[in-house]
Amino acid sequence: MHQVHFRPQGEDYFLVVMVRATPDGWDILGARASARARVALSIVSQTLSAEDITRATGLDPTDASSVGDEWTRPGFSPSRRTFTRWTLCPEGHHPGEFEDKLTRLLDLTHDTDSVCFVNNPEPHRVANSTPGTRFPPARSARVESFCKPFNRSPYEAAPRIRTLADTCDVSVTVGYCGDAEQMWGVPIGRGDLSRLVALGAGLDIDLYAGGPALAEVP
Repeated sequence: MHQVHFRPQGEDYFLVVMVRATPDGWDILGARASARARVALSIVSQTLSAEDITRATGLDPTDASSVGDEWTRPGFSPSRRTFTRWTLCPEGHHPGEFEDKLTRLLDLTHDTDSVCFVNNPEPHRVANSTPGTRFPPARSARVESFCKPFNRSPYEAAPRIRTLADTCDVSVTVGYCGDAEQMWGVPIGRGDLSRLVALGAGLDIDLYAGGPALAEVP
């Protein structure tokens, strides 16, 4: 059996059509709604830059902005960001079940193979770095002191993220956009729940229900 995902026009969830290959073509077995789930690790700090967090965790973010970065909202004058937001969202809005995406995200934080700069002496790259993220020497020295305990290998990211949780806002954020009449929920297995606790992370779930009312089936 194969599953083909469509996104209905104007909706945030997926319509999944289940099909089976036959010698004469394809048989449609049925259809269902599937939520569009985004699962991300988010680390927010008012003192550390995105580069500091990347160095401390050993993981490359999928999106990052640093305190002091310049940004502009439509209709407003340019301003400087007052906090750093570092995000790891490896699967984005691609089709997939919430629980599977959560498991794969936690696999990255608990797997030594996923750490991006073990035994790598080269300077680490971070997305969206700007001159606004540069700090004066005294502050840079404090950051260096903070990161020094992390400069060892091999390791996994989880205990390093747990250390950051003492001074940063660490959370797993979930955006769950489903069909109002087929909201399947957000199950979390015992193993993944234990790994969330090990990260010292909060869990922030936003639920969005949409879609037209389904016709009654006689």
